[in-house]
Amino acid sequence: MEVETSRPSAPSQRRSAHLTAEARESALRLADAQKQYGRGKKVNIKSIKDKKLRSQLRTLENKYKDASLKAKDAEVLLEHESGFLEPEGELERTYKDMRMAIWDIRMFKEVHNYSVHQPGATVSISDRGLTAVGWGTKVSVWKGLFDAAAASERKVQNPYMAWGGDGQRIENVRWCPYEDILGVAHDKGFSSLIVPGAGEPNFDASEANPYESVKQRQEAEVKSLLTKLQPEMISLNPDFVGTLDLVSDKIKREERDLDKKNEDPIERLKNRGRGRNSALRRYLRKRGSKNVIDEKRVKAETLRREQKSRVQGKIRQEREELGPALARFVKK
Repeated sequence: MEVETSRPSAPSQRRSAHLTAEARESALRLADAQKQYGRGKKVNIKSIKDKKLRSQLRTLENKYKDASLKAKDAEVLLEHESGFLEPEGELERTYKDMRMAIWDIRMFKEVHNYSVHQPGATVSISDRGLTAVGWGTKVSVWKGLFDAAAASERKVQNPYMAWGGDGQRIENVRWCPYEDILGVAHDKGFSSLIVPGAGEPNFDASEANPYESVKQRQEAEVKSLLTKLQPEMISLNPDFVGTLDLVSDKIKREERDLDKKNEDPIERLKNRGRGRNSALRRYLRKRGSKNVIDEKRVKAETLRREQKSRVQGKIRQEREELGPALARFVKK
């Protein structure tokens, strides 16, 4: 008795075969590219009977496939998704996810987020914490975003003020310091908006005075320059700049010594211990390892040579007094 076994067809074998990791990744990449950048559903080429038309459609389908893959690969050149920050002065910029998020950088955690109808192009924060967001052809001013930054507090529901919608694309928004004025730059010019409560009314005039006169500004510039100058650079003689100082180094050193305190650091080193581990030797070893030559080190080396010569002279004198028989017992 013979039993005929049915063999699976070629399509079923292809469907049951396991794809390699590389082929699976390529297929997922192609599906994602077709979903985002494809032109739609593919044409069933097998249903076309005309060979010439079928060949042309196959060529077009391959072109569309390559174009969608290239568009997928070119995403690195586009704007990032949410979570990436681009500095805009001291502020940040929103991206194409059309969300404006409020973050607490102490916890590095998002507290609240708000939706905008178009990607935000520019952001500016006033002295009193009002936030102006320019998106598309509109400007929204939010109040209390940072007061309600804690997760336990209630989220701000609506903007404080809104402006735009006349077909003028917003390019940039900036607050005027210490005033309730918002400057809006758009593709048709510039507009100024009055926003009550935006400027800081109680400013510190010693730090920045917006109402200072010309004389006050000049005095402030002179004072700021004087704080940067060293006392040696200030002179009543206007011709000393660029000239050569002919005073010898010895006189300069003596003048610096007169300005110092009476206490000599070398004397302190001299009186702190004796022997191989004295303060003077430790200081010389420390400065010698750094290969730095300064005035204090020169004085210390001079003192060390004087001490060494005195010790050698004392030993020589004792040897002469004791004679050749007892000279070998002299302590070196």
